[in-house]
Amino acid sequence: MKITAHPNEPQLDIEDFHGPGGNLRYCSYRHDHGIYSGTDCSILLNLTSFHVKSESEGTAHGIIFIIVCLLGLGGNIFLFSLVSCGRKLQTHSNLYLLNRALAEGTFLLDGILVGVTMLHNSWDIGEFTCKAFTATIIVFQYVPIIFLTFMAVDCYIVGSPSISALQYRCPIQLLVVMTVWIGAAIICFPISWEAKLLDVENLDLEHTKVCMNNSHNLSMTLLVFFFMFLTPLTITISFSIVAYLRFKRLPQDVSGRETRKTTRLVMVLAGVLCIGQLPSRILEIVAHMDHSSISLGFLWVVRIVATMPYVSISIQPVLCIVLQPDLRQAVKNCFHCTCIKPSKTSTPTTISLEDLGHA
Repeated sequence: MKITAHPNEPQLDIEDFHGPGGNLRYCSYRHDHGIYSGTDCSILLNLTSFHVKSESEGTAHGIIFIIVCLLGLGGNIFLFSLVSCGRKLQTHSNLYLLNRALAEGTFLLDGILVGVTMLHNSWDIGEFTCKAFTATIIVFQYVPIIFLTFMAVDCYIVGSPSISALQYRCPIQLLVVMTVWIGAAIICFPISWEAKLLDVENLDLEHTKVCMNNSHNLSMTLLVFFFMFLTPLTITISFSIVAYLRFKRLPQDVSGRETRKTTRLVMVLAGVLCIGQLPSRILEIVAHMDHSSISLGFLWVVRIVATMPYVSISIQPVLCIVLQPDLRQAVKNCFHCTCIKPSKTSTPTTISLEDLGHA
């Protein structure tokens, strides 16, 4: 695979060699200021993306990235505080939203670190932070999807004609929350061990530090795509559509209308996640495959697609507050001040002793 650059830009060559010990991928990065070569091709792809952008372009992209993540992080913190502090808001659906806000906030916090790296063109915040960042940014982008899936199943249970199914809502929710968080913590450890901080030299980018993770290959990427992204989203959309159609046929009481609105919220959140993250997931799969020639100008498309998951997650709290009736009312109560007009002072009535005597 050869990635050719435009004139006056660097060139990245990637070749596969077949030997007795298996396939070996050898990469070389040619530039006027030197040549870097080795078997770690992922670091070279990072170097090309660092080099082809000018300093002003990298600064603007990093600032926009940080602003998007900060707005999303603030929205998730507000949503988490709103649900956790209001006892009336701690319903089954809102508790799923609370856990999603915690996972999305962690993911967006990692996004801020990505923006800082864009500004400095180097990872200057230590190897431990690199390991924690690599583990959490891989795991916590899928945790909100898992919670959204069980939220759709919960809406389906509410619309189920079996009354006994409602008795299992609390135990199921507690089991789901504990299982997801414990599973996420367990998965983070092996991913963090694979992360490493590399110090690259022999280029015009002197002593550039890059945080890399080598645990992802094509098989692992496809496995994660189908079982952690595509399958949960398919289940979410399927259960939410069935639940929504079922609620339309039921009598429209207050509880039924609120649950139908919650089901509509689940469908909207699933659609936004699909639009925002599906191109990035597909691009990640394509990046692990062989190509005859890819222009480095295509990296602009890569940057835009890589930013879309953060944008889609940043607007999730706004959608939750707008489409969830009790959350919307709670926000109105937070910012609404009811001014009570003082009543007119009544003139005191003087009662004489003679009036008391007649009485």
